[in-house]
Amino acid sequence: MLKTWIGAGAAILITGCVLAEGAARLSGATSVPLYVKDSVDQYRPAANQHGALWRRNDWVYNDRGMGVGPPFQPIGSLVIGDSETEGSVSFMKQADKIGPLLQKDTGDEVWPLGAKGWGLANELGWLNAHSEVFALKRIMILSNRGDFGPAHAWDDEIAHPTHRPLLATAYLVRKAFYKPDPTTDDPPPSPESTRSWHDALHRFLTSYQGQVVFIELPIESDVINHRDGFAPLNDELKVEGRANLYVIRVADDPTWNAGLYHNEFHPSPAGNRELAAFIAHHLPALN
Repeated sequence: MLKTWIGAGAAILITGCVLAEGAARLSGATSVPLYVKDSVDQYRPAANQHGALWRRNDWVYNDRGMGVGPPFQPIGSLVIGDSETEGSVSFMKQADKIGPLLQKDTGDEVWPLGAKGWGLANELGWLNAHSEVFALKRIMILSNRGDFGPAHAWDDEIAHPTHRPLLATAYLVRKAFYKPDPTTDDPPPSPESTRSWHDALHRFLTSYQGQVVFIELPIESDVINHRDGFAPLNDELKVEGRANLYVIRVADDPTWNAGLYHNEFHPSPAGNRELAAFIAHHLPALN
């Protein structure tokens, strides 16, 4: 009798696990972007992938890991940045991301490239290694106050997965209890790391002859407290003194407010629509 109960219990447990795994896969719970580790920019979105988290929040990356479907062509503009440029699949659809919105508002082709956690050092590393984008007439760099330190390194398979999980249920359990390892957090800026991104910025501004537009996006608490965290960047841009270089300060938008944020660092879809409209209105004309 005992063996019968144990056998029945095991069968129920196995059936339950199989059903849970099937439900997790069918729900699209693990349909998240994959990343590639690279010594140039530390990590970046993998090329040629698409999906829809929870079968609702669609996303797509082209042949260069840019957040659009069509393969890259040297026409239009590039916008590069961190998770704001990449667009969070957890609360945002493809059409609500900054790249598609800028393309809609400018009427020009826009190629968005970004990865969550990236800083300016990561972005400049990618730019300086991919001179094919220098054929574009404009490159926009979207930054927040936390971007001026060492390049952010790849974290782990939860934050930046490089492959699909073998078991969706195990992945979801790990993700539910996920806490980033504090030992992998970016160290504070040092003279060496500051000099590194300064040198990378100089190399980029010297190599690329098109229009460069830095877009300074404040974080939510800076909007509330009327703080400006962009002195490290603006001071260095003054030193460069390069022609055809512009800065768009989102804080100068009279309608920009804390209610346009989803969290401390990321605007909501409504915030992205306001952001794209403000950028499009203030972009300098191309020669």
